[in-house]
Amino acid sequence: MNRKTWVIILCVIGVLVAGYLSYMFYSDNHSICDINETFDCTSVHQSDYALFLGIPVAILGLVGYILILVFAMWKFDLVKWISLFGTLFSLRLTWAEFFVINKFCIFCIISQVIIMAIFLISVKWKKYLR
Repeated sequence: MNRKTWVIILCVIGVLVAGYLSYMFYSDNHSICDINETFDCTSVHQSDYALFLGIPVAILGLVGYILILVFAMWKFDLVKWISLFGTLFSLRLTWAEFFVINKFCIFCIISQVIIMAIFLISVKWKKYLR
């Protein structure tokens, strides 16, 4: 498979993950994600870091994955810049989980891995995929 195909597949998975995170943000049912004291999505989703400029970060992620998906199909050169922004934004959120909230959201971490993979693939990191 080529880079474009991998990015499209990862975007579809990202849309599913971000869609679920969006559902969890507005839902009271987090049982699948609240595993123990450390992995506690409820605490993460109720933190100040769950919103950015009044918008749930899960919704921003959903929009971001859809945007990358669209550009992956028509203007692949822009994928690296959008995914770079997404990676940096996600790293900020992961930093907050580690050092401020002291709790982790499994699906947030999965989304972090997905956006980083999209970025690395889009910039031909070590010519990973051709």
